[in-house]
This record gives sequence, C-alpha cells and structure tokens, in this order.
Amino acid sequence: MLVTWPILVDINMRFPQGASFHTFTKALLGPGASVVIGIAFCVVLYLLTYAYISGAASILNGLLPPAGMGRGWLPIALLSLTTSLILWAGGRLPGYILSCLIAVKFSLFLLLFAGAAGGVQLLRLMETSRGTSLQHYLPVIPVCIIAFGFHGSIPSLTRMYRRDNHRAITRSLYYGFAVSLLIYAFWLTIIMGVLTPQAIQHVSDEGGNIGAFMAALNINQPASGTGLMFISFGCIAVLASLMSASIGLCDYLEDMLNNRYRRASRPLAIFLTYFPPALAGIFTPQGFLSALAFGGLSLVLWSILLPPSLLIKARRSSLPPVYTFPGNNLLLKFIIVVGAILWLLMIYAFI
Repeated sequence: MLVTWPILVDINMRFPQGASFHTFTKALLGPGASVVIGIAFCVVLYLLTYAYISGAASILNGLLPPAGMGRGWLPIALLSLTTSLILWAGGRLPGYILSCLIAVKFSLFLLLFAGAAGGVQLLRLMETSRGTSLQHYLPVIPVCIIAFGFHGSIPSLTRMYRRDNHRAITRSLYYGFAVSLLIYAFWLTIIMGVLTPQAIQHVSDEGGNIGAFMAALNINQPASGTGLMFISFGCIAVLASLMSASIGLCDYLEDMLNNRYRRASRPLAIFLTYFPPALAGIFTPQGFLSALAFGGLSLVLWSILLPPSLLIKARRSSLPPVYTFPGNNLLLKFIIVVGAILWLLMIYAFI
C-alpha cells in the first residue's frame, strides 16, 4: 500500500486537476477496463460509506433519549445530512474539517491510551497470539487493506493541494498512515487485552459495530470521563473515516457525471454518494464488519493491481510527468504479481 500511493500520485498528476479514476483508467486502459474498475471503485467506497454510517449510528443510538429509542433512521439521517452539507460547501472546507477531526481523534487516542493501558492483560494477549493460525489471519487481510487504502482520496488531495504540489500530497498520505497505524494498534491491544474471547465473539456476532464494542466494555452511557472519551473517540474516528471515503466517492461520481450533467453534476454526485448507503444502513444496520471484508476484496483491484498497470501504460504514452515514481517497470510488474497472489488468498479465505 505504501508503494502504490506514489504510483497513483504520478498517474494523477499527468491529467488535468479534477480527473479521477474514471478519466485516467479510460484514457490509459480503455473503456472496458474503466467500467470494471469503476464498478470495483464504487463497490468499495459505497461499502465503506455504508459501514461508517452504520458504525457511527450504532454509537449514537446508545445516546438517544428514551423517546428516540427505536428510531434507528434518525442518527443515519443526521450523519448523511451533515456530511452532505460539508461536501456541498466544497473548496477546502472538507479538507479542513477532516484535518480537525483527525487532530481531535489523535488527542483523544493519547488520553485513552494512557487511561486504558492499565487494564490490558499481557497474558490474555499472549494467549490470543498462540491460539491463532494462518487460517484465522487470512480473513483479516481485507480489513487491513481497507484500513490503509487511502488510494481513493488521492484525486481529492490533488484537487485540494493543487496539481503540482506532490510533496504535500505524499506527506499527508504518510502522516495519515502513521496516525492510522498507531490508532489501530491501540484499538487491537484494547480489544485483545481487555475483552475475553467470548466477549469478542459476541461483538462479532452483533456485526462488529462499534456500539456493540462499547457495550462489551460497559461504556454505553457517558456517565464517567473515560466513558465519554471512548464514545467521543469512536464517533470522531468513524466520522473521519466516513468523510475520507465519501469525499473520494463524491469526486469520482462528479468526474463521471460531469460530461452529461455539467452544473448539476456536484449536487447529483452528493445525493448518489449518501442516499444508497444511508438506505442500506436503515434496513441492514449490523453489516459493519461484513462491509469492510467484502470492500477489501474489491479494493485490491484498484489499489494494488491497477496503479502499476496504469503507470506502465502512462510511461509509454505522451503524457508528461509532473512527479515521477522512482521504480522501474520490473518493480511495477512484481507488484502486480504480488497483488494477484494476495487477491487469490483473500478469495480462498472466503470459500
């Protein structure tokens, strides 16, 4: 994932600002490949948007007053409307809000780690690691790929930071990777070191939603400072992920709709970004983990297999590079082979 990010930056900067996967896949690999990648792209980002709406709504449901219980659609509608208005404002506002959310998330992470680390039982962590086989690790691979699959945000970052500012784009990607790695390591340490295997299985049976995780830790209600911080951290973490996924999806849909609808492309893209996942979240609210797992399968196609294929074609074309990825074509072909093996292993894990 760390290697394919700069590959996509190289490709994206060969095209006009605002171009997304639809434009450069069609230009370099043809309309057939563009349709396949477009479907995979939309599947991933729609599943992610649905998963994050579902995850945030599961936390907010526990905070509703008794009169609001049973109205699961209310938090979903509020989340979708809020993020839609942020994207509607456009410009750098979504980027600023996302940066603020990440900063607050990281601050809460540090406070929580200091408070929760004492409850982690080292023996429980060691027992979990000894009892896990390769067969149990394979289904986790798609979720790990989703966790660091920032590829869909690269066209949006190119638009925010200007087309020629590749240093700011790559820097934001690597900083995002470092922050995400720390937070996921903390999250897994808390889950494996505090919760019993039976509690973890119960959370999984509930769809893996963050609300079920909060319930397992007995912090459903913000009665204490720690409970309030956990709930705030969960909400902000999921909201930041929702913003990141939906910005990439909205920009892709706008790029695809721009030739036909012109002025209406932005509002139509925003509507198509949030309405289908919000509807799915209302009718099937417990699909958080399943959505992440199936999204990871599709993400491999355009985050690992697609970038090197595009760059090989781009180097044979007359498109001038603004930023040049340092690897040669042999490295690009090696990445394609590794990606294909990884994709087959993931399919094997689901059979």
